[in-house]
Formats: sequence, structure tokens, C-alpha cells
Amino acid sequence: PGTRASLWQQAGRAGRAGRDALAVLIARDDPLDTYLVHHPEALFGRPVEAIVLDPGNPYVLGPHLCAAAAEIPLTQDDLEVFGEGTKEVLADLVANGLLRERATGWFWTRRERATDLADIRGAGGPAVQVVEASTGRLLGTVDEASAHTSVHTGAVYVHQGETFLVEELDLDAGVALVEEGSPDYTTFARDVTDISVLESLRSHPLGPGELHFGSVEVTRQVVSYVKRRAQSGELLGDEPLELPARTLRTRAVWWTLPAS
Repeated sequence: PGTRASLWQQAGRAGRAGRDALAVLIARDDPLDTYLVHHPEALFGRPVEAIVLDPGNPYVLGPHLCAAAAEIPLTQDDLEVFGEGTKEVLADLVANGLLRERATGWFWTRRERATDLADIRGAGGPAVQVVEASTGRLLGTVDEASAHTSVHTGAVYVHQGETFLVEELDLDAGVALVEEGSPDYTTFARDVTDISVLESLRSHPLGPGELHFGSVEVTRQVVSYVKRRAQSGELLGDEPLELPARTLRTRAVWWTLPAS
């Protein structure tokens, strides 16, 4: 896992109902895991990360307003509760047909549940179902972003101690078809990330360079996966993949330095 919070959450899935459990972290051959092996206090001696959230972010506030309106129609007096920018976000929601504005306030008028607009996993796309091809059994779901790395065609997928090989990932249908197997290798997806600066909103000098905050576009694409022998880690091959690039417009901080 990429965060301590995620690691402890996964470890906490076992040993419930008063039963003991053992969680094992298997280090991979990468700089982060190498550091943790030599500095375990960085994992066991520190609390989980603080959650940083901008409640005024329109991608957060929009679904929040829809869910609130579905419970009780929003009134003019409610706007200050949700902070600055609420009027602009409400106008966009009305323009997109998600809310309806009346003299008494804003109403949710759709049949589907408004809470479905906000995914607690922050997936940014519909979940992909992992299905056993021969039986039609639903093994579980993977968020759309993770599907590119965990259930791509050819991936080794582990579910509750059982090992499966992914035969096909159909993103349009939202399904990954798998079959049970026992390969002597594991798979690791390889991706490339490109960040384009769109706009600097504010900046100030920092050391020899300049610190910026602004809008960026992050493009990430899984391009291949490697096979490594399970016992020794020996590299067995690098298989290309043809998966679409995923693009996210977001805010970022960057530090520009002079060429010297």
C-alpha cells in the first residue's frame, strides 16, 4: 500500500470477531520498501497520515450538494454552511440537470441515488467487476483506476488466497474475466506519467528557484507488465499492453530551478 492508513486498513480486515491474526508485509525490490525494511520505525512508530481535503473543491462540493438536496431540498440559508463558491457550483449542477431550482430552493429530481455520485474510494470512474469466466462467479470489484494495474490482461490476480489469471480486461463493459490458475510467477504493471503545467495561480521565490501553485494535467498510462518468478524474483519477460491513457486535471505545487 502507498500509505500507512491503507496498510493498517488492509491488515485490519483479518482477525475480527475476537480472533488473533498475523499480518505480513512482503517487501518488493523498490526504493520505498527497501527504506521501510531498514527503517521499520517509519511504519510502526508513526501515526497514519492526516487527511487533507478542500471542501470547496467543486469535484467534492458538487456531489455533496446533490446528496444534501436529496435528503432535504437546499434553501438560501443553507448556502453559507457549504462555504464560498457554493452558488457557482449550484448553478453548474442546475445547468447540467442534476438539480432543479425553484423559488423555495434546490431539489434533487433524479431517480438514481445522489450518494452514488461520490465514490468513497475516489475512483474517478465506474468499478470493474472481476468475474470467473467459466462459472460467472463474481469475485469482487476493482476501482477503474486500479484496474489498469491490477487486472489488466495477463495479470496474476489473488483473491482470498486463490490465484487467478486475467484472460481479458474489457473497460467498456467494466469486466475483467479471470480463470483459476497456479503460475510460478507474479506480475507488476509498468506505467508512464506525464505532467503538463496549465496555469500558475501564485508563486514566490524559494532558494535559487521559484515555488509555484497552479493547475496541471496529469496523464498516466500503463504500457506493459513484467513477469517475475515468485520464489527468486528472476525477470521472466516484459509484455506490452494497449490500455488507454487516463488524464486528470488537478492542482499541484512545483519548484522551478535555473539551469545552473
